Amino acid sequence: MMYLIRSGCQWRLLPPCHHHWKSVYNKWRYWNATGLFDKTHSALLRHARTRAGRNESPTVGFIDSASRRSGLSDSAKGVDGFKKIKGIKRHIVVDSQGNILYVLTTCVNVNDGKACLEVIPRVSRKYPGLKKIRADKGYRGQDVADMAEENGLALVFTKSIGCRVPSE
Repeated sequence: MMYLIRSGCQWRLLPPCHHHWKSVYNKWRYWNATGLFDKTHSALLRHARTRAGRNESPTVGFIDSASRRSGLSDSAKGVDGFKKIKGIKRHIVVDSQGNILYVLTTCVNVNDGKACLEVIPRVSRKYPGLKKIRADKGYRGQDVADMAEENGLALVFTKSIGCRVPSE
């Protein structure tokens, strides 16, 4: 499964050294349906945060998106006219340590604010201790602000949430 996630290949193209593709696919579907991936991720996140001397549940999150070319069919991807990319967009929420809290994959032509309307309720339900989300200005909008307020989150806009490299 990690090979598929890393390479992005189709199930049927899984090399034979990883067992028959159908067996791996059926196991993945079972684990996904039973919530095993979410439970494992939550346990690893809690462990990593406590090991770093932090609370188990994050209080601040950061959201941003990344567009990527995709080999999916045309119906499963869009076109971003601004970046001139045909593909998918990942909206990723991380905590202050960079641990992934939530990922939503959409067509690349989906506006950040529209995707955020789906992300905010899910993140606030999954992490009730979360009080603030920092975002870039692509996530602005009255709908987004209302959704954040309904879910008890303060939405803070920053000029850029990327890493700053100190000058040498």
